[in-house]
Amino acid sequence: MKTGLVQQQTTKLALTKELRQAITLLQYTSFELTTYINELSLENPFIELHDPVHTRKISKPRFSDKQLEYEVAAPTAPTLSEHIQTQLILHPITLPFQNKVMFLIHNLDDQGYLRESLEDLSFEGVYTIDELAEALAYIQDELEPIGIGAQSLQQSLLIQLRRRYPNAILTYKIVDHYFTQLAERKWELISKALKISTEEIKKSFALIQTLNPRPGSEYRKGEISYIVPDLFIEKHSGQYKVLINDRSYTPFTINKDYLTLKSQNVDQASADYLRSKYQEANWVKQSVEQRKRTMVRVTEAIVSKQEEFFEKGASFLQPLTLREIANEVEMHESTISRTVRGKYLQSPAGVFELKYFFTSKVKSTSDQEISSISVKEIITTIIKEENKKRPLSDQKISAMLKEEHKLKVSRRTVAKYREQLHIPSSSARKQF
Repeated sequence: MKTGLVQQQTTKLALTKELRQAITLLQYTSFELTTYINELSLENPFIELHDPVHTRKISKPRFSDKQLEYEVAAPTAPTLSEHIQTQLILHPITLPFQNKVMFLIHNLDDQGYLRESLEDLSFEGVYTIDELAEALAYIQDELEPIGIGAQSLQQSLLIQLRRRYPNAILTYKIVDHYFTQLAERKWELISKALKISTEEIKKSFALIQTLNPRPGSEYRKGEISYIVPDLFIEKHSGQYKVLINDRSYTPFTINKDYLTLKSQNVDQASADYLRSKYQEANWVKQSVEQRKRTMVRVTEAIVSKQEEFFEKGASFLQPLTLREIANEVEMHESTISRTVRGKYLQSPAGVFELKYFFTSKVKSTSDQEISSISVKEIITTIIKEENKKRPLSDQKISAMLKEEHKLKVSRRTVAKYREQLHIPSSSARKQF
């Protein structure tokens, strides 16, 4: 089945219901796909389930690199998307609107933030900007954990204040208009601007500290035990071969018995019902097969780019972007993003989430390129060893990276990496 996922940037497709379904299934994790198939089988007589999912113990990494010294596994606690799906069952909204909501939920990061713009998300024509804006407003106003769906920390805090503390008008105003000054604890500046005492500001600050800066993170925690990898790689005759794991989700077939009933003389309503369910079952089957083909194709491209990593270890992880793989397999960048989301690969080095292999490029003064993961480790070490009473600014860290490590990293990039590492600014790190 050609789903039309490959697009030129100048082209927008008017997607059919079936193509939307294919895109949705592509971004599902194996657990979400299993849940979807199981639920669909309850209302579609043509879908016949087979053996349940079998789990498999993972192999431990054979590398000793510190980056690999962790146990990769699946959390037993519910994921954020599973938690949202449970809530939506109780909400009086239509199935098409639920699909829009889940489309956005699947694009949230591990902290519950929507990092991509609605314009970018609407690029492929799955949903319009207006449709996504309506679904996003619903997420922000109705769903829990409160604060998810925000596109910045400031917006998340405002959502939490509005829903948790509707009477905290002063605190809301401070976060809305003086967020930067608040983060830098410039009480006097805010006090002068709002003509209030510093004590009132400190009370507001104390209230803000009860909010959750990472509202989606609690659904990524839990005891770690095992995972069911979506794909495997094996080496044959010096070449890596990518294999799909068909046991990572509930397999199913089309029940042929109902085809006989479908061809018999039945009333029009029954005939229409059977026809629509048969078409639905076929489309789901084809969408699952397309999902498998896309996953294999994308993983083959990743393995080809990261072959040294699998042979020599984590220090040989190459800088790699979604765009590079998109160009390699001739798909849109957002398709690659959906493909690698929540998918795991079992390799001789251990089990890794596919997105692990994507890191940005950083150039050294000798024009060599290293992965952003290595740069983040250096930044973490620098900050850990700094004078806590005189913490280093992002500009100073940028200079140290150039002078001591021969790395060209701008102040803005240092700030971005620091925020991704959840490290506060220098003013917030200062200890008195």
